[in-house]
Amino acid sequence: DGTRAIPYFEEAVRLAPASAAVLLRYGNALVESRQWAKAETVLRQVTARAADDPVAWGLLGQSLWQQNKNAEAKAALEKGVNLNPELPDLHNHLGGLLVRGGAWAAAEREFRASLRIEPGIAEWQSNLANLQASQGAIAEANYRFELSIKLKPDYAGSHLGYARLLA
Repeated sequence: DGTRAIPYFEEAVRLAPASAAVLLRYGNALVESRQWAKAETVLRQVTARAADDPVAWGLLGQSLWQQNKNAEAKAALEKGVNLNPELPDLHNHLGGLLVRGGAWAAAEREFRASLRIEPGIAEWQSNLANLQASQGAIAEANYRFELSIKLKPDYAGSHLGYARLLA
């Protein structure tokens, strides 16, 4: 329960204000609670103190993206990916941001990178399937939607995307 946890993180930050690790956990809770502006502020502090932390850059990128600060979000996510290219979440978020910006080939590379690392995430399979369907790669989109539904039968996004594809 991220929302209930936030006051405890705030107290932890008060008790250990120099701890980048505590700030990172607080920033993560703010992202989980969708408190984007506050998360941005905290995560900027983390990246200033721990500039080599790819998770911090990824979370900062997410919070910026949700505030439509797309250029900054892209830079933060790319920095996180460059620091650790084996973190699949960063590739997936960067792919989503690139789709929004119309950079479909780059988005596809990022979605594929996330799935190379972690193929069992239904939502990510669906992200790539939606992109492929929009680009006319029907057979592969069909495969990925079916896989996504098998991985998580109750994920409505896969069902909706697959229905659109079939229609």
